[in-house]
Amino acid sequence: MEPSALFPPPGAVPSSPGHLAATVARLLARHGLTRVYTAACQVLALISVAAGLTVWTNGRRLWWDEHGLVVGAGRVQSVVAEACEV
Repeated sequence: MEPSALFPPPGAVPSSPGHLAATVARLLARHGLTRVYTAACQVLALISVAAGLTVWTNGRRLWWDEHGLVVGAGRVQSVVAEACEV
């Protein structure tokens, strides 16, 4: 699946946190991670990937905790593009 099919073009209304969390969960399932849980409100969503790994999103960016430091993945489109290529 092309990343462009998952997201609107630049300048369009950004994805909601819940929509993005569901999209990431589907991508993870395609790569064999099937016990992924999501929860969302209008402002934030979380994606529970595995014990000790929770990813947060505001609909535009993804970030997580790595050894006590908050790490950001940057723009969502680039993260999803990499996931679709694997």
